[in-house]
Amino acid sequence: MPRLIRLHERYRALHDRFAIVAIHNAEVKTLAELDRRTAAARARFWGGKPLPFPLLLDDDSLTYTEYGVSMFPTFMLVDPAGKVVERGDPERLEAELKKLQAASEKSG
Repeated sequence: MPRLIRLHERYRALHDRFAIVAIHNAEVKTLAELDRRTAAARARFWGGKPLPFPLLLDDDSLTYTEYGVSMFPTFMLVDPAGKVVERGDPERLEAELKKLQAASEKSG
């Protein structure tokens, strides 16, 4: 999570072109349980604040099926239309964010 938080902050200027989304497995059934499980990470890496991007639950495995999730937690970049632009570890997401940033700088 710390790397994703840093990516979210580093590429703040592109927030209108992407969202980082994390998906947790069906092991966690409620948002309250998710909050309890992520409390230590939030305190340690984000000063106790909520995560700056959505962390979704996949309690019925529909997201798993629809988006081809192969591991948990899963991290994705999603465009404004809801299309997955990239998925995988933070390094893969950052590579895609660098491309978006370069394209934005060219057109801007």
